[in-house]
Amino acid sequence: MRIQFDCCECIFNQLIRMSKELDEAPDRRWEFFQSATAFFQEHCRTATPPELAAHYFACYAKLSGVADPYMEIKDNSTAIAVKLYNELAGSVNSFELRLKLAISGNMIDYGVNPDFDLADAENFIREAMAMPFDRAAASDLESRINSAKKILYILDNCGEAVFDRLLLETMKGKVTIAVRGGAIINDITRREVAASNLADFPLTDTGCAAPGAPLPLISADFRRAMETSDLIIAKGQGNFESLEGDFTAKPIYFLFRAKCPVIQKYTNSAPGSIQIIGRNLNLSC
Repeated sequence: MRIQFDCCECIFNQLIRMSKELDEAPDRRWEFFQSATAFFQEHCRTATPPELAAHYFACYAKLSGVADPYMEIKDNSTAIAVKLYNELAGSVNSFELRLKLAISGNMIDYGVNPDFDLADAENFIREAMAMPFDRAAASDLESRINSAKKILYILDNCGEAVFDRLLLETMKGKVTIAVRGGAIINDITRREVAASNLADFPLTDTGCAAPGAPLPLISADFRRAMETSDLIIAKGQGNFESLEGDFTAKPIYFLFRAKCPVIQKYTNSAPGSIQIIGRNLNLSC
């Protein structure tokens, strides 16, 4: 999904906020802002939002000297999610409920909502478990999981990833989980896999520090992992923005909650709604 014109306001608000977070030195703020906006001007008509974010956060890390500014947030998100997962797991006993729980955690997102409050996470997740969703799409996904021999499951945010476990257990023995190739916002990397109780699954990473899997940035190894899978399941808006309309070699399901007006318009969906979107479903697993 290419950058939409309506993305511009959000992007520039984010750049201004990041500039102010650097420090009080005007030169450093201007250096970041000018670099970011120049990159935007050059790529805004051809890039996906995660490609822009990868550049912005790499520039921010270089100027600030902080490689992973969301580390504490990621750890706190994971700890809160593990506690809630332990409370909920016993009552999540069907494929539909496992799927809804996995998608419900997608609200833990500091990219779309930098003011997200972890104290609200439990309410968001419990609320999502009662939401309507596309049961036909869920049934099709379950059938594809059952028939696939090799599945690639691309994770998204810390905290959210904890709730993927019950769904992943339905694929055990044929699924590989994928994380980001470097620190970016609150997205999960190899560092957080064990704390998210996912260390017993085969693991790969995208080979890039982007909040998604943009094809121009991923590693050759990750591209091979996509091409050799029978089915791809991609969590979160960043993966949707990266791969929707671009990657056409395999059946792919996008699982996320519609969290911003651009995505809601693009998918014709309600705010916060559960999205189960399949692409390339005419291709066999």
